[in-house]
Amino acid sequence: MRINILVATAVTGVFGIALSLSACTSTVTGTASPAASASTGTTPTNSDVFAGLNACQVLDQLNAGQGFEPGRNISARNQCNATKPGFGSYALALDSVQGLSGSLLRTPAR
Repeated sequence: MRINILVATAVTGVFGIALSLSACTSTVTGTASPAASASTGTTPTNSDVFAGLNACQVLDQLNAGQGFEPGRNISARNQCNATKPGFGSYALALDSVQGLSGSLLRTPAR
């Protein structure tokens, strides 16, 4: 019995090594460099970072295949809620005006 276990372990190990060696066989030559950017590196403070994004579409993509009902818009500020029967719900708000300062937890200094 012990020999069967050792043989099975050895075969599994050899298969794993062969699989890992064959997984990455091609090499791309050249030098890595960042993509060219059209911006000057500064973002205006009044720009809408969520322009063109619909909260319900984003939430539906995130929940795809997990049994959630399609998201429904629940406010005028691009906020969506999707429920899953027997589980609960997820919500997403894409509001560039609100910012993060109002939602961050503040802990007292120790």
